Amino acid sequence: ADQGTTAALQADAHLLNGLNVCGGQITDRAVAETFGLDFVDPLVALENR
Repeated sequence: ADQGTTAALQADAHLLNGLNVCGGQITDRAVAETFGLDFVDPLVALENR
């Protein structure tokens, strides 16, 4: 919590796996496939935020 949201997500794969949407981009492959939307790698989405 002391490192901020972005740093925490980048440092912890378990937290990162729970990220579904970031900056309006779908970061969960299963969600993107289910709805026919584009998938963006979560780390890329965090960098582009």
